[in-house]
Amino acid sequence: MTQEIIETKEDPGVEAVGTFDDVLQLQEAVKELETVGFGRHEISVLGSEVTRREAFGQEQLRPDQLEDNPNTPRSPLVSTEEVAVARGVLIGVGILLGAYTSIYLVGGLDAAGNRELLTVLVGAIIGGVLGSALSTWLVREYAAFFRKQSRNGGVLLWVKVSTHDKEMKAREILEKRGAHHIHLHAA
Repeated sequence: MTQEIIETKEDPGVEAVGTFDDVLQLQEAVKELETVGFGRHEISVLGSEVTRREAFGQEQLRPDQLEDNPNTPRSPLVSTEEVAVARGVLIGVGILLGAYTSIYLVGGLDAAGNRELLTVLVGAIIGGVLGSALSTWLVREYAAFFRKQSRNGGVLLWVKVSTHDKEMKAREILEKRGAHHIHLHAA
């Protein structure tokens, strides 16, 4: 495995790139990178299948075909915490929409009796179930996104490095967290 060395004094056009076989290790690397001072805007992963198809005419390319290609679409990594928040929002919005729809259908709650309140409760439950189903789909899509990349050779992670110190930190963290084929390239 050849590792090229690029001098990085104050060059924002240099990135460290590594390939992960395990998305959990990648997520731990990102958390550690953020802890030592890398901003979210300096860290990216491979873009969606749609953007890869638009850029290359196909979705599945090996990491070695993508890692140094300037046309490779990128996206910020969505953390597991952010996915959990999105799940909560989808479920909560589902409950609210279900309840409000039921209130609208029963004509308001001015003098609502038990029957109307039960209708609202049922509407909230149905909305919550639909929100939960949508959030489950979201989690499956999130996992499938990385599973496909892993099966195709690994999940790429790019880290912008503007100084020699940042380069060393990024390399150390990527290596410690299980990345392979770690190297620098001009962005």
